[in-house]
Amino acid sequence: GFEALIRWHHPERGLVPPAQFIPMAEECGLIVPLTDWVLHEVCRLLKAERDARRSPLPISINVSPSQLMHRELKDFIKISVGDFGTGYASLSRLVRLPVNILKIDRSFVDELPSDSGACEIVTAIVRAAKALDLTVVAAGVENGAQARFLADLGVTTVQGFLYSHPLPPEKAFRLAEARVG
Repeated sequence: GFEALIRWHHPERGLVPPAQFIPMAEECGLIVPLTDWVLHEVCRLLKAERDARRSPLPISINVSPSQLMHRELKDFIKISVGDFGTGYASLSRLVRLPVNILKIDRSFVDELPSDSGACEIVTAIVRAAKALDLTVVAAGVENGAQARFLADLGVTTVQGFLYSHPLPPEKAFRLAEARVG
């Protein structure tokens, strides 16, 4: 599957990282229309794939926690907690939100398997997720040693530069098509 990540190409400043413009969008109330635009774009892409008689892979979309309270949104999507263990993504969120998937933050994966502390934390996260019957996704997998460590824990869904760098949607779909077909 894929993760849809928004990028802002400013005409004068160049590429503005999401860490800079997403908090501003949340503060000034633009996060809802921005997320709506991303949702519509992803749906448009999936429809185009289906119209071309291809079976598109799932696409995950980052959504602000405040948007999850909109009933119509949470009724038709599976919810995952991204960047688990950092910021707003804490254990308390797991019991308050209708979560299906737990995504381990890349900051923990970066240190695998050489850092024993990171190994213990990731092992504990995976055990907690399994106890809560959640699917686990590991972000930021960049080498085979990390992938093997996660596979040994039973993590079957991973993402990171080991598999692909960010791509525009059309190239991502063709890459997936070439790997599957």
